[in-house]
Amino acid sequence: PATLSIARLNQLFTVATVEIGSLSAVRENSLKVYVVPRDADGDPLKAAAAIRVEAFDLTKPEKPLLGRWDFPAGDAGKNWYESIIVRGYALTCPLKAPASTTEITVRISFVDSLTQRTLTTQRVLSNKPAPMPAK
Repeated sequence: PATLSIARLNQLFTVATVEIGSLSAVRENSLKVYVVPRDADGDPLKAAAAIRVEAFDLTKPEKPLLGRWDFPAGDAGKNWYESIIVRGYALTCPLKAPASTTEITVRISFVDSLTQRTLTTQRVLSNKPAPMPAK
């Protein structure tokens, strides 16, 4: 297989960071996680990757893991989502049971297919119902 030198790789737009998008949320029986790869300038960048999502209930230190979901790089295209407010991977992660805690910690591992770098991030998602709009 062809490989790129570090000097050549540094000339390309590649994923420098990954974030969990602000629209990520706890749903009734699932997590909806938006994963946004960003280049060195902070711009969203469509990049093939294998993505692992892990969810934790840190109020249960004896068994905090709620679930682990793997999304292979071969599925990257079908998981990509773009709209006016979102540009990134939209991943649905089914929960075995509705979350009983008010906060779920979500951790992402993103293995970039081009560079083979693994980038990680985590974010706490609220499991509180959205407030009702005022009448």
